Amino acid sequence: MLEIEIKVKVPNLAPVRSKLDQIGASHSEHLTEQDMYYNAPHRDFGETDEALRLRTTSNGVTLTYKGKREIICGSKVRKEYNLSVEAKETAHEIFTHLGFIPVAEVNKERDYYVFEDFSIALDDVSGLGTFVEIELVCEEEKDAKEAVNRIASLAEKIGVTGESISDSYLELILHKREVDTP
Repeated sequence: MLEIEIKVKVPNLAPVRSKLDQIGASHSEHLTEQDMYYNAPHRDFGETDEALRLRTTSNGVTLTYKGKREIICGSKVRKEYNLSVEAKETAHEIFTHLGFIPVAEVNKERDYYVFEDFSIALDDVSGLGTFVEIELVCEEEKDAKEAVNRIASLAEKIGVTGESISDSYLELILHKREVDTP
């Protein structure tokens, strides 16, 4: 599966919420998400552009692996695998016993919307601000270019303008940590 997405920092989520209501998008849920990211003992995920994340929400715990990203017309494209995990603490213990190192935690309030086959997230990320993510999932790489164009069209329709950010929230948090540390 390929995840194709754009992420744009916005000054205020309210106008986007209003546009989503106007076009008939449905609000599917609000979640508080706590994401713990790990680095591998045998290679540096920062260098290989991979991510291993343990996400905790009121819906449960999900383990996610994200492969190396490609940028196609400003959209981020990467393979992603998800697995439900029964116990966060047990997964954390397994990772640390295998030498995986917790790198950083990303906390956010997220509102999920669905419009046609799009997933839209309105995020308020602790320490970073507010963002909109628009995502499509494709099975085949040949469909990625069309997905990128559809995402750009929807972004314009709901007033999400500005430069697409290819960095993950983890990268943004780590960069901010470097800048803030004297």
